[in-house]
Amino acid sequence: PPRPPQGFSRPSTTMQTPRRAPDPDFKPDRPESIRVGMKVLHNIFGPGEIISIEGTGSDAKAIFKTESGEIKKLLLKFAKLKIIG
Repeated sequence: PPRPPQGFSRPSTTMQTPRRAPDPDFKPDRPESIRVGMKVLHNIFGPGEIISIEGTGSDAKAIFKTESGEIKKLLLKFAKLKIIG
């Protein structure tokens, strides 16, 4: 197999958040309720924290940090987050 260029490293898979099977009974909170600093539960990525929100209304995007430290950018209207703290 071809070797990667010198100085190139493959992304580590050890720090990726394990994906969970979606819970069919998961009841998310309304996207308008989500605020910076909240602890939330994502139906696939698990628990984490909202570290920032960009935009407003239906275009609002949340920067979500998982418990393992992985950063995800989520469109709030589709994110399905449950407030846990």
